Amino acid sequence: GDFTAKVDVPGLVWGRNYFYRFAAQGRWSATGRTRLAPKGSEASKLRFGVCSCANYAFGYFHGFRRLAERADLDAVLHLGDYFYEYGNGTFPGGDEQLRMVEPPHETVTLEDYRTRLSLYRRDPDLQECHRQHPFVVTWDDHETANNSWTGGAQNHDPATEGDWSERVAAARQAFFEWIPIRDNPGQQLYRTLKYGDLADIIMLDTRIEGRDEQFPLLVFPADEPNLPANIISAEQETWLQDQLFDSTAKWKILGNQVVMSLWQFVNPDGSKTNANSDQWNGYREGRERLMTFIRENDIVNTVVVTGDVHSSWAMDVTFGDGSYDPVTREGAMGVEFVASGITSPPEIAQQILDAFISQSPHIRYAEAERRGYFVLDVQADKTQADWYLLDGIGENDGAEVLDASWAVLDGQNSVTEMDSPETPNDGAPGPVS
Repeated sequence: GDFTAKVDVPGLVWGRNYFYRFAAQGRWSATGRTRLAPKGSEASKLRFGVCSCANYAFGYFHGFRRLAERADLDAVLHLGDYFYEYGNGTFPGGDEQLRMVEPPHETVTLEDYRTRLSLYRRDPDLQECHRQHPFVVTWDDHETANNSWTGGAQNHDPATEGDWSERVAAARQAFFEWIPIRDNPGQQLYRTLKYGDLADIIMLDTRIEGRDEQFPLLVFPADEPNLPANIISAEQETWLQDQLFDSTAKWKILGNQVVMSLWQFVNPDGSKTNANSDQWNGYREGRERLMTFIRENDIVNTVVVTGDVHSSWAMDVTFGDGSYDPVTREGAMGVEFVASGITSPPEIAQQILDAFISQSPHIRYAEAERRGYFVLDVQADKTQADWYLLDGIGENDGAEVLDASWAVLDGQNSVTEMDSPETPNDGAPGPVS
């Protein structure tokens, strides 16, 4: 639909690099490049670019350009907020809007979503990143409307914008037309991609599929009795448990939209307060069911990669019951690496991050002021994240620096700071010209 084309090519060889072009009406496209997942023991080292939150209005997509220049990526994992639904002059936050969007109004109809996606795919930096790398994409909220859930969204008014289910259907149709994701009967987004014996990439849909409405307060008592229970449906939860339990891969990598680790303050009286009810810790029952499943089944080497919060984090994923030892790191159920966002403006002051860190020994690294991405290297003995952050997202910015390197060692379930970034992969073909 919408003059987009998808070709599912038979007969390709796993683990091989391919170059391709499209021809139509006497014209040839630019040459693209892709890499198929290796099979079995051929997967000795994997490298992914991990990104999220690309707000066209607020800056230039230098992060996508830098990812495009990395010839050795197996794929780009995009964890949501591929685009934003707001209209010109209505984007939240005080930052100046640098670029105008199309359509100029909020995206509600199928035509609106198609037009916005078309605008994004005409951006030269995003286009170049797609040309050089396969993308593995899930959505977060802005592909429909801000802080969406199964039955609605903060940024959806049925009185003026119609039926929520119709808006979601329009957004989903446009998403599947424009995003390189294989069609399936229900157009569901949760799925597993197997990279040989080394990694299962388990992509979740924690946004709309089965999510209860968020608790109305952004900050709330950790033991609040009225929290919603489910951030995913029972069906997806059973599927996720099966993926974790049945996986024969060394690493289980969860492509996840909203932060799974605890964001928690300890009050002077010893009680605890959680922050951000849109995250997993706003759905205590569902979160604890997943943590309990991981603990009871002794599942190791779970790596959660997340976007959404426009900031960079390395954390241990823990229970909030005191079972985690901040000295030995025993009691962690896995680790979480969070990508800062390609352009979306900062939402958390650094002093708040510092307060989090001072009270939260499971939070090892947090940075909220710069945009960028991280590179995830997966090997038998460790999985490492290297954060590359930009000097800015204005038109003339775009230089990047390494800001942090954290890894989880095989069998440890907690993060360790590394002295240097992982080295590039040998033998990758150069970027296609």
